[in-house]
Amino acid sequence: MASPASKVESNYPEAFVRLEHLKERAWIGFGAAVEWIAGRGKPIPQAQYDERLDGAVAAILAELQRLDPASCAATVEGVPLSDPNAAHVSVPHGCWPSVCFRQSDFMCGAFYLVLVDDADEWGGALDGRPDGFTRLRVRTSFLLDRWYPGILEKDADKQAKSKSQWSVSRGAQYSEPAVKRFIEEVISHLQGMMSLTQREIEPIVRDRFLRIPRDEVRRIYGKMTPSHPRGPRGPRDPSRARKVQELREKMKLAQLRN
Repeated sequence: MASPASKVESNYPEAFVRLEHLKERAWIGFGAAVEWIAGRGKPIPQAQYDERLDGAVAAILAELQRLDPASCAATVEGVPLSDPNAAHVSVPHGCWPSVCFRQSDFMCGAFYLVLVDDADEWGGALDGRPDGFTRLRVRTSFLLDRWYPGILEKDADKQAKSKSQWSVSRGAQYSEPAVKRFIEEVISHLQGMMSLTQREIEPIVRDRFLRIPRDEVRRIYGKMTPSHPRGPRGPRDPSRARKVQELREKMKLAQLRN
């Protein structure tokens, strides 16, 4: 099986996925997603490529398995192998625990992950079973929330330097920069009409980041709004609870559309 990088080198000016590729689109091919995890936007020396690729595949499969079924279905899509002309559909969470990558690991009845698809070099496929998928694609937000640009786990110095900027809690599926970006998006929807309390912002954030602790939401929001008023806030607006709930539903719908 040819690696994504080896094919790209002959057809593209760069042999790696850059940050702007992820920022300018909502989805990216599964092969390109693995390439990003392996290199974080930096060229990968050919001598290190296979090792980095194996590590990247293991990382993305582990993260997909940790997601709850609904979040996983919203993160990866593919075209059913049974109907290559069909539209993209969600890839069920139950597919990922039985995925093999290297031929030496292949087992009867398992899906075989192919990173390079004949129809799309940046796609990928879950092959080996009739209920598999081709032209796999991954949410770019899923990648940016977990794998920081330019930082590789094997570079101990860079990793240590980046911890204050990008610390992902083990098994929690969130990062502080991603949470901040989402809170900023929520605030933009308010258009200055009202400011949310920590208690009000907490369930909205946890709709998006299912495993983030309540205290962590409040800590991050508190850092972003140090001048947020505390204590009595004057007469209570009887419609406030309804407005907050409407905002929460609006953010849920926006997430489904994206």
